[in-house]
This record gives sequence, structure tokens and C-alpha cells, in this order.
Amino acid sequence: MAQADPQTAPALALTSDAVTPAAVSPRRRRLVVLAAISAATYTVFSHASAGRCLGGAPEASGRGEGCISVTLSPSPLVFLAMAAILLVALARVARPGAGTRASQRTIDRAAAAIALLALVSLAVCYLWFATDPTAGWAPGEHFSTLLPFPFGSVDIVTTER
Repeated sequence: MAQADPQTAPALALTSDAVTPAAVSPRRRRLVVLAAISAATYTVFSHASAGRCLGGAPEASGRGEGCISVTLSPSPLVFLAMAAILLVALARVARPGAGTRASQRTIDRAAAAIALLALVSLAVCYLWFATDPTAGWAPGEHFSTLLPFPFGSVDIVTTER
């Protein structure tokens, strides 16, 4: 068994920035758990629905009767973005030349990006839904609204009688 030169061994130990599984592994687990919690939180809190029925006698109002229903649900694009951030971060950390500090910084930034994506997506969905997307609709008229794409998926159903 060959012995390392005692004069160069400490210098190599001090300058080595190799990834040690023990140093990065808990952060990896934390990143995966945070991504799962962020996705679950986004899924649970991005559902909403509203509806209204308007109209009366067509002779009195000049309009017919009708109903509108708006349903907000999670967007698959948000989940794809979360998964892409997670996979890119894990791939960068798994590279042989990645250093411990760089790996930790990559994982921390990925965790922040995933959490921020979930929070921004929820905020956009809530703000859009708070503006009452059904307010401008009347039976017999076309309906248009600005959708919260890509932060949420919207299904709009109108019925006229």
C-alpha cells in the first residue's frame, strides 16, 4: 500500500472541494421534500369555482336567461417547471466535478426557485379569481377575460336558455 507524501497530503485536503455524499445528501432530501410539499400546496390551494345565473323575462331586460360557471385548477405547466428545476439541480449536483459549496448553493437556489414558483402561481391565481371573472358577462353576449396562463388552468362554461 503506497503512502501519500506527508507534505502534499494536507494541501490536497485543504484545497479539495469534492462532493461528499454526507455533506450534500441531507440537502438533496430537503430539496425533494420541499418540491413535493410545494407541489401539494399548489395543488390543494389553486382550486376555485364561481358561477352565476342572470336574466329574466327577455321582454323586460332585452336579454335572455343564462348561466356562467368558471372553474380554476392547477396548471400542468407549473408542475413541469417544478420538476425541471428539481431535475436540473440534482443533475448538476451529481456531476463528478461539482464542488461541495457549489452543490449546496445550487440546491439552495433550486429550493428557493421551487418555493417561489409555487407562491407566485398561487398569488396570480388568487388575484385573478378575486377580480370576479364572471362580472362582465351577460346572457347573449360573448365572454372574454384575461386568463392566468400559465399559472392556472381555467374552464369556462356558459349556457343560455
